[in-house]
Amino acid sequence: MQSVACVGLTDGESGGKSDVQLSVLSAVQDILQGMFDIFFKLNPFFFVFSGLAVAVFFLGFQEGAGRMILIRDLGIPLGLTGSLIGAIQAMNGILLNGSGEGVYSATAVMLLTTLYGGAASAVGYFFSGAGRPQLRSIKHPRRLVIGKWLVLVNLLLFFGYAMEARGPSECVPYLFGLGRSCGGFAWFYEPMVFAIFAGGVLISLIKSKPGYYAANLSKSFLLSAMICVTCGIILLFSGETLQGLSVAGVGLVWGLMSFIFVYVSIYSTPQAEPINANLFNWHWMEVTAFYIFMFFAPDTILDNFQEEDVADRFESLEQKMEGLEQELDVLRLR
Repeated sequence: MQSVACVGLTDGESGGKSDVQLSVLSAVQDILQGMFDIFFKLNPFFFVFSGLAVAVFFLGFQEGAGRMILIRDLGIPLGLTGSLIGAIQAMNGILLNGSGEGVYSATAVMLLTTLYGGAASAVGYFFSGAGRPQLRSIKHPRRLVIGKWLVLVNLLLFFGYAMEARGPSECVPYLFGLGRSCGGFAWFYEPMVFAIFAGGVLISLIKSKPGYYAANLSKSFLLSAMICVTCGIILLFSGETLQGLSVAGVGLVWGLMSFIFVYVSIYSTPQAEPINANLFNWHWMEVTAFYIFMFFAPDTILDNFQEEDVADRFESLEQKMEGLEQELDVLRLR
């Protein structure tokens, strides 16, 4: 009898353990599935890694270090460009519809390209020797030139498709009224941005020395983008929310795309070294982060508590009003 009881107890314990294990596995699976749904979206993933794949395939054909350097230098700019394109499209759509319900979800999705680009750049940085290794001289310069043209055309078409994917239904004038832009491109043209970038490019080319044209152009793009963000914030505080958002965001998009085009154009040439893409990437992240926190800053903990307190007060007032209405109905019946 004692042995049978012991056997039954053992079976019960094993059954309990298996139930606990199943519940733990189910909880872990739910957590992983939730994280996957939050941190993986196909479109942002495709935007970053397809652009990197094309650049690596056509430009990094000679050695592994060159491929890692391309991933390191292009990952962050591509990710930031995707986030900013999505930010401009999302906020224009939300503001035109007059509802801010989708701000948080849109911001979360737009930041995924920055996450993917940053992860790719980190991998490229460490696998390239955590520094700036010198590339060997290209043995097939003609193949490299063809590859650059293919990458530039691919990026131009890719960025154009991403911008055109969403846009206003009405056409918008551009080039100071000389033409009209319809679709998504209408959200990516600002006369103020055009004037700022034109002035920056002109000054950089006039004052550049031979061998430093690309580096000075890249600096002018970064400085012009910073000026656009500052002008956008001034417009925001002046009450022109949509205009400020557009000027700051479009300036950053133009600056990043121009920087990417310059980098690809002078890749593996003597003019590539003065650019120092690692340092530029840090500056691009800083100015983009400043833009995001100025225009997309989430509520603080204090704001959330205050909103909950206000909601509780409204609920209490509604209950009191319902009670008073019931009392009035009773008095009317009398």
